[in-house]
Amino acid sequence: MLYFIIQGIPYQEVDSSYVPWLVLSLLVLAHFLGDFVFQTDYIAKNKDPANTSFGLASYMLFVHSFIHAGLVLLLTASLKLSIIMLVTHFVIDILKVCKVITYFFDQALHFLVILLILLVYIDLITH
Repeated sequence: MLYFIIQGIPYQEVDSSYVPWLVLSLLVLAHFLGDFVFQTDYIAKNKDPANTSFGLASYMLFVHSFIHAGLVLLLTASLKLSIIMLVTHFVIDILKVCKVITYFFDQALHFLVILLILLVYIDLITH
Protein backbone atom coordinates (compact mmCIF):
# COMPACT_ATOMS: atom_id res chain seq x y z
CA MET A 1 0.00 0.00 0.00
CA LEU A 2 1.16 3.50 -0.80
CA TYR A 3 1.34 4.63 2.84
CA PHE A 4 3.70 1.82 3.80
CA ILE A 5 5.79 2.28 0.67
CA ILE A 6 6.23 5.99 1.37
CA GLN A 7 7.15 5.27 4.98
CA GLY A 8 9.47 2.43 3.93
CA ILE A 9 7.72 0.05 6.30
CA PRO A 10 7.38 -3.58 5.16
CA TYR A 11 3.77 -4.70 5.44
CA GLN A 12 4.78 -7.59 7.69
CA GLU A 13 5.97 -5.11 10.36
CA VAL A 14 2.68 -3.21 10.47
CA ASP A 15 0.06 -3.90 13.12
CA SER A 16 -2.52 -5.53 10.87
CA SER A 17 -5.45 -4.67 13.14
CA TYR A 18 -5.70 -1.14 11.78
CA VAL A 19 -4.79 -1.82 8.13
CA PRO A 20 -8.42 -2.32 6.96
CA TRP A 21 -9.47 0.99 8.53
CA LEU A 22 -6.49 2.79 7.06
CA VAL A 23 -7.12 1.35 3.60
CA LEU A 24 -10.84 2.15 3.85
CA SER A 25 -10.05 5.72 4.90
CA LEU A 26 -7.63 6.17 2.01
CA LEU A 27 -10.09 4.72 -0.51
CA VAL A 28 -12.89 6.99 0.73
CA LEU A 29 -10.51 9.97 0.60
CA ALA A 30 -9.49 8.98 -2.93
CA HIS A 31 -13.16 8.81 -3.93
CA PHE A 32 -13.76 12.27 -2.50
CA LEU A 33 -10.71 13.63 -4.34
CA GLY A 34 -11.81 12.00 -7.59
CA ASP A 35 -15.34 13.39 -7.34
CA PHE A 36 -14.70 16.86 -5.96
CA VAL A 37 -11.07 17.85 -6.49
CA PHE A 38 -9.79 16.17 -9.67
CA GLN A 39 -13.10 16.39 -11.52
CA THR A 40 -13.12 19.74 -13.28
CA ASP A 41 -16.29 21.74 -13.90
CA TYR A 42 -15.89 20.87 -17.58
CA ILE A 43 -15.92 17.14 -16.84
CA ALA A 44 -18.82 17.45 -14.39
CA LYS A 45 -20.96 19.45 -16.82
CA ASN A 46 -20.18 17.34 -19.87
CA LYS A 47 -20.72 13.92 -18.26
CA ASP A 48 -24.43 14.52 -18.70
CA PRO A 49 -25.70 13.86 -22.23
CA ALA A 50 -28.41 16.48 -21.61
CA ASN A 51 -25.64 19.12 -21.66
CA THR A 52 -23.61 17.86 -24.61
CA SER A 53 -23.36 15.19 -27.28
CA PHE A 54 -23.60 11.52 -26.36
CA GLY A 55 -20.02 10.97 -27.57
CA LEU A 56 -18.54 13.73 -25.41
CA ALA A 57 -20.61 12.64 -22.40
CA SER A 58 -19.38 9.06 -22.78
CA TYR A 59 -15.79 10.28 -23.07
CA MET A 60 -16.11 12.51 -19.99
CA LEU A 61 -17.62 9.62 -18.02
CA PHE A 62 -14.66 7.49 -19.06
CA VAL A 63 -12.15 10.21 -18.11
CA HIS A 64 -13.81 10.65 -14.72
CA SER A 65 -13.85 6.88 -14.13
CA PHE A 66 -10.23 6.63 -15.26
CA ILE A 67 -9.26 9.21 -12.61
CA HIS A 68 -10.88 7.04 -9.94
CA ALA A 69 -9.20 3.92 -11.32
CA GLY A 70 -5.84 5.69 -11.27
CA LEU A 71 -6.29 6.62 -7.62
CA VAL A 72 -7.09 3.00 -6.74
CA LEU A 73 -4.05 1.85 -8.69
CA LEU A 74 -1.91 4.38 -6.83
CA LEU A 75 -3.19 3.21 -3.44
CA THR A 76 -3.27 -0.54 -4.00
CA ALA A 77 -0.76 -1.17 -6.83
CA SER A 78 -3.35 -3.61 -8.18
CA LEU A 79 -4.38 -3.44 -11.81
CA LYS A 80 -7.26 -5.82 -11.05
CA LEU A 81 -8.73 -3.49 -8.42
CA SER A 82 -8.15 -0.49 -10.67
CA ILE A 83 -10.11 -2.13 -13.49
CA ILE A 84 -12.92 -3.01 -11.06
CA MET A 85 -13.10 0.66 -10.10
CA LEU A 86 -12.97 1.82 -13.72
CA VAL A 87 -15.83 -0.40 -14.85
CA THR A 88 -18.08 -0.02 -11.81
CA HIS A 89 -17.61 3.75 -11.56
CA PHE A 90 -18.42 4.13 -15.26
CA VAL A 91 -21.59 2.01 -15.02
CA ILE A 92 -22.81 3.64 -11.79
CA ASP A 93 -22.29 7.14 -13.19
CA ILE A 94 -24.10 6.23 -16.42
CA LEU A 95 -27.07 5.18 -14.28
CA LYS A 96 -26.88 8.50 -12.43
CA VAL A 97 -26.62 10.79 -15.47
CA CYS A 98 -29.44 8.89 -17.18
CA LYS A 99 -31.48 9.48 -14.01
CA VAL A 100 -32.03 5.77 -13.35
CA ILE A 101 -30.64 6.28 -9.83
CA THR A 102 -30.42 9.29 -7.52
CA TYR A 103 -27.23 11.01 -6.38
CA PHE A 104 -27.61 9.41 -2.94
CA PHE A 105 -27.97 5.92 -4.40
CA ASP A 106 -25.02 6.65 -6.71
CA GLN A 107 -22.82 7.46 -3.71
CA ALA A 108 -24.09 4.41 -1.79
CA LEU A 109 -23.16 2.15 -4.73
CA HIS A 110 -19.72 3.76 -4.97
CA PHE A 111 -19.21 3.10 -1.25
CA LEU A 112 -20.22 -0.55 -1.71
CA VAL A 113 -17.64 -0.85 -4.48
CA ILE A 114 -15.04 0.69 -2.16
CA LEU A 115 -15.90 -1.97 0.44
CA LEU A 116 -15.57 -4.69 -2.21
CA ILE A 117 -12.18 -3.31 -3.25
CA LEU A 118 -11.13 -3.22 0.40
CA LEU A 119 -12.07 -6.88 0.90
CA VAL A 120 -10.29 -8.00 -2.27
CA TYR A 121 -7.24 -5.88 -1.39
CA ILE A 122 -6.97 -7.37 2.10
CA ASP A 123 -7.25 -10.84 0.57
CA LEU A 124 -4.48 -9.97 -1.91
CA ILE A 125 -2.05 -8.67 0.73
CA THR A 126 -2.65 -11.47 3.23
CA HIS A 127 -2.30 -14.41 0.85
